[in-house]
Amino acid sequence: MSGILSGLRVVEGSAFVAAPLGGMTLAQLGADIIRFDQIGGGLDYHRWPLAADGQSLFWAGLNKGKRSIQIDVRTPEGRELVAALIAAPGEQGGRNGEEEIAQIEGGLHQAGLPICKCKRLAELGDQDVV
Repeated sequence: MSGILSGLRVVEGSAFVAAPLGGMTLAQLGADIIRFDQIGGGLDYHRWPLAADGQSLFWAGLNKGKRSIQIDVRTPEGRELVAALIAAPGEQGGRNGEEEIAQIEGGLHQAGLPICKCKRLAELGDQDVV
C-alpha cells in the first residue's frame, strides 16, 4: 500500500479496540503492519459479532490491511522470534529516519493538517506531551 507512512514497519501485539484500531489507521496511511498473536488467535479472535461462518467481524474489520503471524510467545524461542522481528532493520536499512520524518511532515503540510515538528518533540525529552 502507498501513502504518507509508506516504508514504515510497525510490529503490533495487541487486543481489543484501541491498539488494533491504531494499527489499522497506520496501515491505511501506508505503513506495513505485522501483527503477532499467540497460536490459535489473539484474545479478540473470536469476539462478537460473528459472521454466519463463525468468523469475528470485529477481528476482520480492525485487522484489515495488516499482515499476521502466529507465534508461541510462551516459549523462549517464540519470544526470540518476536524480538528479532521488532529489531530487524526495515527497508530503510538502519538510517536515522530524518528523511522519513521530513516526508511525513511535508505530506501533512500539503494536506493542510497542523504539524508538530518531530524534532521539537524530541527536544522535550521526558516531559509529558499532550
